[in-house]
Amino acid sequence: MNQKNVFQRVLEKYKKAWETRSPDLAMELFTRDATYREDPFDPRPMRGLREIRDYWAEVPKFQRNISFTCGPVFRLGQSRVWGAEWSARYTKVKTGEKVKLKGVLFCELRGERIRRFWEYWHIRGGKPSFRAKTSKSKSL
Repeated sequence: MNQKNVFQRVLEKYKKAWETRSPDLAMELFTRDATYREDPFDPRPMRGLREIRDYWAEVPKFQRNISFTCGPVFRLGQSRVWGAEWSARYTKVKTGEKVKLKGVLFCELRGERIRRFWEYWHIRGGKPSFRAKTSKSKSL
């Protein structure tokens, strides 16, 4: 199977999960042992489906009118790591503030699911509506 096509399908599902605010759909993207790093300065990534689902269940509570787009995809050498530049817009639920995000995401795939996910992004229009908080502070 063509891994580029697999990654593009993963991105389509990621888009749909975020725009429809569906943690259940998002969980279809990840392996059981997946890690998810939302911020390069997080002391540790979210680990496993429970932590990732908790994050995906919380984030959409603060966002509406979500729009997510991706640029061309790329592969890091001959690895299983794929990446894409992305942008998103949403409105904060409580304040009505319009927010724009632009970033890049990387996914290490295992089959048709994400084993490792990490992203870097910049926000315009205020502070993020939510940031992942982990209960543990272990470093990798």
